[in-house]
Amino acid sequence: LDRAEKAEAAIKELEAKFRQEQNQKGFLELDLELLYKVSGRQRVLTQEERAQLKANLRQHKLATPITVEIRPEGGYNIVSGNNRVDLYRELHTEFGDKPKIKACLVDSEPAVVEDLSFFANLLHSSLPAYEKYVGLKKMHARSVDSGKQLTHDELADLTGIARSTVTDLFKFDALPAEALEMLKSKPSVLGSKGAAALAAIKGKAGVKRIVEAVRKLVNEDIKEIDAVKFATEGLAENTSKPNRPEPFAIRSGRSIFCTVLGVKKTLRVDFTNEDDRVEAESALKDILDKQAKRRNEGKG
Repeated sequence: LDRAEKAEAAIKELEAKFRQEQNQKGFLELDLELLYKVSGRQRVLTQEERAQLKANLRQHKLATPITVEIRPEGGYNIVSGNNRVDLYRELHTEFGDKPKIKACLVDSEPAVVEDLSFFANLLHSSLPAYEKYVGLKKMHARSVDSGKQLTHDELADLTGIARSTVTDLFKFDALPAEALEMLKSKPSVLGSKGAAALAAIKGKAGVKRIVEAVRKLVNEDIKEIDAVKFATEGLAENTSKPNRPEPFAIRSGRSIFCTVLGVKKTLRVDFTNEDDRVEAESALKDILDKQAKRRNEGKG
């Protein structure tokens, strides 16, 4: 316990020192090698977004510092700015001119840090629906753990996301775990409305069909509307009724002699007059007797 208390005191002392430096300069300048990522905090960029950001960082100084927290094991955990750190490292490797990056130290309270990371990403209009869902889900889980469970209305007020969108985002919860895992690599392919549509038909279309629809989104670059259509087509195939048997007519010249309808184990024959029925009944008896004998003899 004494050792833990000393470590905590050392962290607070270091934090105070850096806050003083930050207050004097407005920011810190940190070595890239001292920065560490925390799972779930990095916004996934498209190839185009990444290329644009890299070109901007190559030509201009960093306008907005990244945010960090002190890491108990040494160094700093990145709160927001993971992509800028990645690209600074690439640029430093390529040109040797980006060994440090501007940073600001944030509150080290874990829940606050997680919320700050999410809100920083939420400011970007391009933040995919899936990543908004992940952030909201974490906020909701923390509120449950604290005994003050947030409602969808409260989450909407806190984040500025429309109440109806919050509800749609939580429809991701209903998607299969395999589908959610695939979305991590390419979160922009499925929006909140698409997630709600797939969740609504999962029970009837089946888990495999939903997973395959998401796989097509991620791997085949199909549109969201086509993925929902794919899953819906599977639903139509699964729920379609078998073709109903149709009666056929036996004609005598231009007139109908009888109509015949076979349904599973039943054969029904309707005649236009009783005499024909009597005659056919006798002939049918002979046919059935012969068929029964062949079956009995193992020849049928």
